[in-house]
Amino acid sequence: MDRVLISLNAISKYFGRKLILKDINLEITAQSTIALLGPNGSGKSTLLKIIAGLAKISAGAVDYAPQLKIAYIPENFPKIDLTAGEFVKSMGLIGGLPQEKVSTRMQNLLQAFQTAEMTDVPIKHLSKKTNQKVAVIQALLTTPDVLLLDEPCS
Repeated sequence: MDRVLISLNAISKYFGRKLILKDINLEITAQSTIALLGPNGSGKSTLLKIIAGLAKISAGAVDYAPQLKIAYIPENFPKIDLTAGEFVKSMGLIGGLPQEKVSTRMQNLLQAFQTAEMTDVPIKHLSKKTNQKVAVIQALLTTPDVLLLDEPCS
């Protein structure tokens, strides 16, 4: 049996008086793939943000395995002035990777995602699809234990 990485225990979430999520229980184990399905406004993005530790819950508890690395990729990536290369390098260094490993890993991922020609283009000038690729590249630099993708097919 795979080890449990994240456990959601009877979590609920309100926005004001509106109940968005009610008594959600979920175990995320190593080597698992989970898809959240539902109509717009049903709480899928909110649940991902809770799992990533980016949103507070109203009730219940979230338990994480020790030293767990989580990468979260939002549906909409902010349009910033940094180039794709500057952003990815900065995030790799913030993630604790040595400069040499960041550069090597970044180049390999840029090639794999067919975005190497975009390295020196400011993110604010890239298409939504290319921005999402840049977000995935930066998330994969440090090999996360859990990769959360919000609207990965958009």
